[in-house]
Amino acid sequence: MSTSSSFGEAGKVDLKLLQTEIVATTFFLMMVLHPEVVKDAQAEIDSLIGSRRLPNLDDREKLPYIDCIVKELLRYAHDHRSPIRRFR
Repeated sequence: MSTSSSFGEAGKVDLKLLQTEIVATTFFLMMVLHPEVVKDAQAEIDSLIGSRRLPNLDDREKLPYIDCIVKELLRYAHDHRSPIRRFR
């Protein structure tokens, strides 16, 4: 049975996987704590793209609110501290 872990072989920390876990955890925590951001982001995507397709990198300049969310997420996650401690 395999479990998700930031540790690779011989107990070495896989920093890329750890960074991904930090960013993902921070994103979900931020979205749970700020549901209004989720609504505004979805409205921006719906107004530009609708339900025809998923956004891609070519849409980035046309989605300034989403771009700001990504930048803020990376700013928070860059701290490398536990995102849970940050919001207490």
